[in-house]
Amino acid sequence: MHLSFIRLGALYRCTSLAILLVPVSGGCGSSDSGQNGSEDLQLTADPGVHQRTSYAATQESYRWMNRHQYKSDDGFVHAFGYGDFNSDGQEDALVFSGQFLSFEPNPARLTLDIDNAATDGASVFGDVMPGGIHPRKLLIGDLNGDGDDDAVLIDHGFDSDPFPGAPVVYMLSDGAGRLATVVDDALTGFHHAGALGDYDHDGDLDLFLASSPWQDRPHVLLENDGSGAMAETKQLVGGGWGANIWASEFLDLDGDGYLDLLIGGSNGEGPTRINWGSSSGSYGSDVLNLDFAEYDTYDFDAEDIDGDGDRDLLVTLADWRTDQTILRLFVNEGGRTFSDQTASRFDTASHDGFWIDFSFLKDVDDDGDLDIVADDWGNKLSWINEGGLFQKQPIVTD
Repeated sequence: MHLSFIRLGALYRCTSLAILLVPVSGGCGSSDSGQNGSEDLQLTADPGVHQRTSYAATQESYRWMNRHQYKSDDGFVHAFGYGDFNSDGQEDALVFSGQFLSFEPNPARLTLDIDNAATDGASVFGDVMPGGIHPRKLLIGDLNGDGDDDAVLIDHGFDSDPFPGAPVVYMLSDGAGRLATVVDDALTGFHHAGALGDYDHDGDLDLFLASSPWQDRPHVLLENDGSGAMAETKQLVGGGWGANIWASEFLDLDGDGYLDLLIGGSNGEGPTRINWGSSSGSYGSDVLNLDFAEYDTYDFDAEDIDGDGDRDLLVTLADWRTDQTILRLFVNEGGRTFSDQTASRFDTASHDGFWIDFSFLKDVDDDGDLDIVADDWGNKLSWINEGGLFQKQPIVTD
């Protein structure tokens, strides 16, 4: 029997710092595991762990689509993703829209087989679509180990006082082409960011959830039991977890076989930070701080841009005063050392339209190198890589 909705009433659940070249600063905690009751997991390095993240799933499946076609006239779309949600081998698109300053949930839209038939997919949810108040991000991955795509909705709820927050919504496959919606009220909070990744190397996807520490709802790292059920851990250690977080990703940025946890928010409140992963499985004792003055951090991407075999870092920033977007590119020099090559690799590294929520590194012109593509309120924005120089293209109106 297919269950369309389940609502959970209770929680189901240092090394020395490398020098970052050019204008960033670093800081490092003084101890590793055992802080705040954390456990030393004694993990073994896994060179494939980067692929077991929601970032890798999104990077692999992303293609340009005007997601804003699914919004209402006074709405928006931030939370979207691609996957095979009905087990037919075809790519589908799942989109959550929202309306500004509304308490009413907006039902999601699932479009099946987007490359061919493009049919409505409400039947996958038993014709009872999940919804969100102010959906901010959609995480895609196989949470319950059945080989089919699942999803997690990151939603921060009503975006003004009293900031009541929103629950976490899991959409779990049943192995027969259907999805069950599981709403976890116990994790209600102002969730602006989250990420899936196998931080404990047990083969399933765990969840980092940014919440609202100013409301005594701390950021949490949740461990997956293999079925998609999440339990809170104490693996976030040290200080620096009290600021708002607007962006987060699990990435193996330094290529050491452990997932790193990247977080960023309002840089006036706290720095953008790389929490280096290690065999302990904890985060917060070995960090690299990136100082972006008063800019807010909205997205991270990590791909091999210069072709030397390691992952470089693209950070998407926004000026909250003007909505201007600023891109910063840090080239990986090895040994957790990065150089800011933005000035030499962009003709223009900013955009004055609507602020960009997510950027993507994809080869959009099929010439073998990675370009940058983003969305400006339903219009296609791109920087084409021409011999290592990213050249901003005229915006394409859809």
